[in-house]
Order: sequence, then structure tokens, then C-alpha cells
Amino acid sequence: MMDAAVAEAVQAYLLEVGIDVRLVTMEWAAYLAFLRKPVEEATFDMFLLGWGCHTLDADYGLFAPFHTSEWVPAGSNRSFYTNLAVDALLDQGRVTLDPVVRWAIYARALEVLWEDAGWLFLHYEGQLNAQRTVAKGLVHHPGEYILAHKAWLDQ
Repeated sequence: MMDAAVAEAVQAYLLEVGIDVRLVTMEWAAYLAFLRKPVEEATFDMFLLGWGCHTLDADYGLFAPFHTSEWVPAGSNRSFYTNLAVDALLDQGRVTLDPVVRWAIYARALEVLWEDAGWLFLHYEGQLNAQRTVAKGLVHHPGEYILAHKAWLDQ
């Protein structure tokens, strides 16, 4: 949502503190390929990309983008973030069944991630969907789409 405007705002904020940033726009597939290069081939200093949690579980939302074992091209850690304490918390969260304990583990992982600033969390895009009461069978998926292949109108 408004990626170009967000990137331009970040560029302006960085310039205010003496960091001159050049924005490069790419076609989506080329951009993803560019960000999947291993660390020794990566040529970027920063990038703008969203990440959502389609499963509504913290493991999916945190493990892939932040665990050291997930560095691209093996996984989805495109920023090459590494912190052994975060790795240990994410590993522990994966095997903990008690939801209260899992919540505490992931809360601590988020605190460390925030303190490290391996990512700059800029904003959250809320998804707003609506449907008429006569529309039945629509599935409002957290992955920002609506499944309508089994939908019908009940009039």
C-alpha cells in the first residue's frame, strides 16, 4: 500500500540525518529475485518489503524472516538478520505447546527484534472487507484476499 510514497518518505527522513538514498524500482519478479541472492552476492544496503502472517501464528510471522537458518536463498530472511538469542527463542517457541508460555517466548523475541532494529517496522496495513448479508460462503483470508470459489447469493 503506497510503497512508493513510503519509500520516498523514508528517503527524505534519512537525508535529514545525512544519509543519501537512491531509490530503485523493479518489476516484482525481478525484485524478489534480486532479494533472493545469497549474502556474498547481495548488493543492497536496504530494501522495502512487506511481511504478513497468513497463519495467524507467531512462528510463521517470525521464524522465516528472522531466524539465522532462514537466510536467503534457503529461506526468507532477506535482511540476513542474525541474533543467537532470537534464534533460541524462535526454536523454543516452535516446540512449546502451552499458549501462555508461547506468548511469552514470542513477546520476548519481538522485544529483542525491536531493540536490534534489524528491520524498521513502519506501518501495519489493515485489511477492510465487506460483504452483503445475502453473500454466503466467502472466506476473508488473512493473506489479503477473498476466496469466492464456493460463494453463493442467498436471496
